[in-house]
Amino acid sequence: MEWMTGLPRRALRLAPPLLLVIVVAIAPPLAGRVAGDEDRPPEPAPAEAAPREQPLFTLAHLTDPHCMTTKVNRVKRPEGELRYILGLKVDHWKDLVNSFDVLAGTVSYLNDVVKPDLVVVTGDLTDRGRPLKDMEKVKTVLEKLECPYHPVMGDHDLGKSVAAFEEDRNDNFYVKVFGKRCYSFDAKGWHFSVVGIYPDDEELAWLTKDLDANATKPTVFCTHRLVVCPEIIRRAAKRHVELLMVRAEEVKKILAARPSVVLVLSGHCHLHMQLNEPGMETAFLSTEALGEIPHEFRLIRFFADRAEMEFHRGETAEKIGEGVWTKRSASTSEFLKAPLAALAKANLEKAKALLTEAKKLEGAGNRKEAMQTYRRLAKTFPGTEPAAAAVRRLAELMKRSGD
Repeated sequence: MEWMTGLPRRALRLAPPLLLVIVVAIAPPLAGRVAGDEDRPPEPAPAEAAPREQPLFTLAHLTDPHCMTTKVNRVKRPEGELRYILGLKVDHWKDLVNSFDVLAGTVSYLNDVVKPDLVVVTGDLTDRGRPLKDMEKVKTVLEKLECPYHPVMGDHDLGKSVAAFEEDRNDNFYVKVFGKRCYSFDAKGWHFSVVGIYPDDEELAWLTKDLDANATKPTVFCTHRLVVCPEIIRRAAKRHVELLMVRAEEVKKILAARPSVVLVLSGHCHLHMQLNEPGMETAFLSTEALGEIPHEFRLIRFFADRAEMEFHRGETAEKIGEGVWTKRSASTSEFLKAPLAALAKANLEKAKALLTEAKKLEGAGNRKEAMQTYRRLAKTFPGTEPAAAAVRRLAELMKRSGD
């Protein structure tokens, strides 16, 4: 589990042994006496570095910017990393006064330096969900991104009580400005499903149908609150905030039954955390709040068989305004290898079953249905051996038809 980043770490420094110093000091002269320069074979040319593998796409995960128009506490500047830790209050600070400047500076940094292929913002776009102009201003800032962006509705985006929201889920500023609370999209062969805060029966039914319709694609589920959380952390934090999303158990069951869901992105807890759930290969990530000191976001590079992460920190609104950011790679790189391998195994089994079905249809004399099944196999599971076999058999059958 990776979380509470930026805490001081001690560096272990070891002095080299005296013997090593002596060896290093006399090694060059000794080497010169053994073989003169004229006797030495020519040094081989340095090998060219292998070109670095390019990702399929990169995603910037932003969350909890908590944008709000205010002039309160203009002179205050918090020191260090201040937050809730395991439910213990440590001067939790949302830098509301600079919130729009931080978001705008982050957008500029993404455009000029990071250049991601898409951005996901997992909720709490505003701090109050009102007034309307705050939500509209957030959209205006995000629309300056030079890549597609995808927002998620958080609990701070309601703009009203939960009871009032339940009475009319479409009567709020988030929906008026950004549209649907639940939607999906694709990127480079990957599927993304987005579900906003407080899902109801209709929205969970939509999620189930959406995932089933894209069961062979590696899928990222985006929401605001956590879907899974260790009980000790949840209980400690519950004095101040509920970490789990409403109906989390139902959502977890939906995801657990579908190996296509390899990654879950969320926010809400204002911490970098990497969680897992027993019996599931899915990786669960939450990311630090952009609107809180220190201002951070997570960059994920997606490859065919894995993903790699790095964290970008703006420290203060002033540094962000100057374009000064720091970044570090995650200690857990290639963290999607196991989920993607599990999905590949599940897809292979489905492809084999489809190939068996096609052969049975052909053996029973249902040539037309068999050819349709071969085509469906080739289209649905490209790159697998059953799909290659289906393509070869289709070619043979079509050749016979031509004869």
